[in-house]
Amino acid sequence: MAGVVVWILLVGREMMHILVWTRSMWALPRRSTRFLWTGHRFLLVSIGHFRMFLVFLLSFVRIGVALSLLAVGLRQLFRLTSPNVLLILVAVLGFALDVPRRAALHFYTIYSFNRSLRG
Repeated sequence: MAGVVVWILLVGREMMHILVWTRSMWALPRRSTRFLWTGHRFLLVSIGHFRMFLVFLLSFVRIGVALSLLAVGLRQLFRLTSPNVLLILVAVLGFALDVPRRAALHFYTIYSFNRSLRG
């Protein structure tokens, strides 16, 4: 039962990350996308309408993946009886939940950096 609670909390944390990320993008001014380099970091100053659409699209995909993993994880967790296997499964599912977010962030950073160098 503790594994189920931990799994639900992990998925809830991911959903909160998605909402905070989308809301932070929504708070940016709507002009052409501009980046600012300060303190060895890229800052997003404004975001274009098309990129904002992509933010929403990516958010919906991430929500779909999180809910799918929640359903699959709960089904697997309710089938198990061994506490050791249960904890290992929660760790594996948590890793699977974290991979799409990290990959998307990494891809977006590289894409934005290369694009800003071109023009």
